Amino acid sequence: MSNQITQTTLSGSITQTATMLNLASVTNIVAPSNQGMQKLYVINLGTMKGELMTVSGAPNGTQVPVTRLDQEKQSFYTGAIVLIAPFSSNAPIGGFYDSNPWGANVTGNQGQSANTVIAPWLNVVTGEQWVLGLDNIWVRGWNWPGANTGGIGTVVTAVAGVLPTPTAPLFHVAASGTPAVTGIPVPTGFAGGSITIIPDAAFTWTTGDGSIAVGGTAVQYRALTFTRDMISALWYPSYV
Repeated sequence: MSNQITQTTLSGSITQTATMLNLASVTNIVAPSNQGMQKLYVINLGTMKGELMTVSGAPNGTQVPVTRLDQEKQSFYTGAIVLIAPFSSNAPIGGFYDSNPWGANVTGNQGQSANTVIAPWLNVVTGEQWVLGLDNIWVRGWNWPGANTGGIGTVVTAVAGVLPTPTAPLFHVAASGTPAVTGIPVPTGFAGGSITIIPDAAFTWTTGDGSIAVGGTAVQYRALTFTRDMISALWYPSYV
């Protein structure tokens, strides 16, 4: 596994006492071994604070057995996000963290360098997520309450087809010509809310892949916000 957190979703709801997860996919989930026991973090849609769980046995089909802490147990609904941590000694909680990053960039954060950092940085105590923005500076990631007050994510380039995955709640989009964007991917760890794009050049978007509610045209240097309705699974633009 890489140093990137991956995700799947619950295919069935669970109670506070459940110890078996039914998942849409078990890709990247592994049984306990001499490397340790893998950690998962489950988040209900539209919320920030989830629950840390430990994989306690080998997946059986799409079912995964887990152990849960006595405190902060929650009930989770079908469609809840399940974040999958890679096995790593570079994070104190099996690929997750119990604090926020404190340095200006990845060098010096938990002793990590840019090529070993685990992203997004997830604080399991608060549910706060951080992503690597411009110049490898940590900026606020997904699911924070209120307006985005963090830094800017790395630039993505609009091409004909699905837009590259958003890099932070606020990021620039470059474009060559006027390509038609046909969809917007949902970033890892995103449980609801909005993204804001600053178009460095004009581009159009369509409803091509079924992820955007209505088509439109991005105006150069005019901030464009897409808000995600997690029930309809559509992005809704602030202008068209």
